[in-house]
Amino acid sequence: INRWSMAAVNARAYRKDRVLLAGDACHQMPPAGGFGMNSGMADAHNLAWKLAWVLRGWGTPHLLDTYQAERRPVIAQNIALSLRNYRRVLEVTSALGLDANYVKLLQTGLSVLPRDL
Repeated sequence: INRWSMAAVNARAYRKDRVLLAGDACHQMPPAGGFGMNSGMADAHNLAWKLAWVLRGWGTPHLLDTYQAERRPVIAQNIALSLRNYRRVLEVTSALGLDANYVKLLQTGLSVLPRDL
């Protein structure tokens, strides 16, 4: 069992030869907005029909190359929205005058995330 730490990452590649990544294996985002599980389910849906088509001979293996092109930009948007939501939580927490140690803990978590998303 590992300790959880918040992350905002999006894999550079979702496919390498016969290996395809989906869900948390290729992207992680702050839990602000509930996008993580939904993104993983959308990945699985996108891959499922493509794999079925290729396996049934209705599509070529090149159909699988479209997976990353379709999903990676969506995931980047979801990560950016999760980060914005998280920053808003910090603003509200601070404005409400909640425990400064709690706000500081949240800000420390935020400081390790990329600001350009």
